[in-house]
Amino acid sequence: MSTLTPRLGLTLPDGPEEYSISIVNGNATLIDADLGGVVICTSLTRPSTTYAGMLAFETDTGMLIIRDGANTGWIIGTTVTTCTSVTRPTSTHAGMLIYESDTQCLVMRNSSNSGWVVRLGGQTYYQTINDTSNTSVTSYGLGTGGAMPGIAFIAPPVGEVFIHYSCGMTTNSAAAAGTVYYAPRCRNGSAIGLGTDVFTPSDNDAISHAGHLFRVRYGGHRMVPSLTPGAAYNIQMNVKVFGAATGTFDSKKLIIQPA
Repeated sequence: MSTLTPRLGLTLPDGPEEYSISIVNGNATLIDADLGGVVICTSLTRPSTTYAGMLAFETDTGMLIIRDGANTGWIIGTTVTTCTSVTRPTSTHAGMLIYESDTQCLVMRNSSNSGWVVRLGGQTYYQTINDTSNTSVTSYGLGTGGAMPGIAFIAPPVGEVFIHYSCGMTTNSAAAAGTVYYAPRCRNGSAIGLGTDVFTPSDNDAISHAGHLFRVRYGGHRMVPSLTPGAAYNIQMNVKVFGAATGTFDSKKLIIQPA
């Protein structure tokens, strides 16, 4: 009596019995289906002959499934779907992984398949401008004579970013009241310097320098919370003076990274 191999279910003729061509063809079909290590099926046509560690790809669900170690059931494997933060898959499952090309984040579906909770990666934006800007204005603006760092970015899935900023500063006033300020401004939209404000530049966020004629360099940072994932924003640095006739700014830097 013929027996079957435990892994692919190939038919093994027993003793001197006649070996039918149908058996040869059946074995060849089973081997062909298993080449590459993944069985192609649907969720309704999963293989009936299985083994521990067997891989199958379901064309209707898009899921890679793996036979468990005891060969008693199927568990969901992991493939990565490429999309954007606004074109995430509508058909999901627990543990599903997606890569968002606009945010450069790897995002995972939670265990109850009710939301996206695990977020890895994300793009860091960086800009340095080495020219010199000047201002004698006592309200925040872009100054004159040079450019201010400005970066457009896509909010990551977590909806928060860290910003870091620094520059070299001098003031032509040695008086303690002579102060220069360098602070960020965040707006909606991808056009740098345009759009409605998310927050305006403030002295609390600014790095500042007071009452000294020599050049110094400072850096600061802040969290930007409550952003809409996948939406476009822009951040640009602003400057002002208080008491000093002129403030000078050089080696101006801005970094934006996902929280």
